[in-house]
Amino acid sequence: GDRSVGDLVTGTGGSISAISQQLKLLTLGGLIERRRNGRNIYYSLKGPDAGKVLESILGFCMDYTRQHPESARQVLAEGAEKDPQEPFTAR
Repeated sequence: GDRSVGDLVTGTGGSISAISQQLKLLTLGGLIERRRNGRNIYYSLKGPDAGKVLESILGFCMDYTRQHPESARQVLAEGAEKDPQEPFTAR
């Protein structure tokens, strides 16, 4: 079901910043979608196979963000300029 950033922080032990960055990348990649309810934003898997894909890449995203913080920030900054509905394309 839908999860907020707070739910994911509690469930994973990650930081709000790290979880938010990873959610942004996954949204840009088309694996999850976001829904606003008042002041809260909820995330959910997009499509039936997204869960399997998400499990496979979530660890990679966390490791990459920790090992390459500047590169991760650059990708996020570039993604911020894109329309969230536009598909993410890898460089």
